[in-house]
Amino acid sequence: MIPWMPVAGWLKAILGFGLLILVHELGHLLALKWRGFPVFAFSLGFGRPWCRLRWRGTEYRVGWLPLGGYVLSENPDAPESDRGPEQGPLDQFLVAFAGPLANFLLAWTLFFVLIGGMGLPQPIPVVESVIKQGPGAQAGLHPGDRLVEMNGVRVRTWDEFVRLIQVNGARAARLTVERGGRRQDLTVTPRAEGNRCVVGVVPTQAPVQPANWSRAVGLALTRTLTEIRQVVAGLFGMLFAAEGGEVSGPLAIIDHISQAAASWLSFLTLLAILSINLGVFNLLPVPPLDGIRMVLATVQAVRRRPLEERILFPIYKWGTVGLGLLFLLVTLKDLRGFF
Repeated sequence: MIPWMPVAGWLKAILGFGLLILVHELGHLLALKWRGFPVFAFSLGFGRPWCRLRWRGTEYRVGWLPLGGYVLSENPDAPESDRGPEQGPLDQFLVAFAGPLANFLLAWTLFFVLIGGMGLPQPIPVVESVIKQGPGAQAGLHPGDRLVEMNGVRVRTWDEFVRLIQVNGARAARLTVERGGRRQDLTVTPRAEGNRCVVGVVPTQAPVQPANWSRAVGLALTRTLTEIRQVVAGLFGMLFAAEGGEVSGPLAIIDHISQAAASWLSFLTLLAILSINLGVFNLLPVPPLDGIRMVLATVQAVRRRPLEERILFPIYKWGTVGLGLLFLLVTLKDLRGFF
């Protein structure tokens, strides 16, 4: 029999992942309407719609493959004479940027609610979840384990634990944990990812700095900007480091969210961080992400005319193929992790 909590956690995770996509596509939708352009279709999910509703000239769809979404400003099957007004470079740039911006605003909103309602969420040296097939899982770490010592050095905060991992490097280390009121020694070998080492565990989030609602506005903004900088730095490290880091696909992301679903604080904090990740990822200048649309809009503004079809077609063709292959590879990696 499948335990109720994992099933409930996965349902909560799917809804959370869907929220990130919904907010992103809503950003594009609202930007189009703000700039005065009609919206033909708004879809949450890809593939043939299993649910559709037309309201105020826009068809709202739910596709059978819930791994993304899209917004169509015009009917692709309509003749050229029936097409709507052409979007200028500024319109294209703003509409493309609105998706990532919506994800950043969602993250700020979640941090604002968390900080004002529960306190500033900070990681503590208690295992929230363990990454499948990671060093922590191989060492026998369990959710709920409190990290007490590493190589005999006391662990008082999560940051101290991270520093001890870097000092130890990718060598076997003695890790003391407290489980069920009893201490236990484990042997863990951190894994090198670029210029850092990781153990493969997600820390528990706990409110350690309560704040009133007025202070929560600024603290939430600071936390959001900090997370954006960290995601950008991690992305550059993954792209340009000699050894790339681990890349998670949608299945692994949903699994991480489901493991954090038992605690509302951890669940909403992870959603905020993933929303920032989704926003930053979509700013990459790779077809068919929003970043390439922003770059092409800028090029069009400079040239005072759009790029020719003979140039655009191979950019979108091979960029989309490359992104599709990456998606397939990380999904296969996620599936191997589950088995």
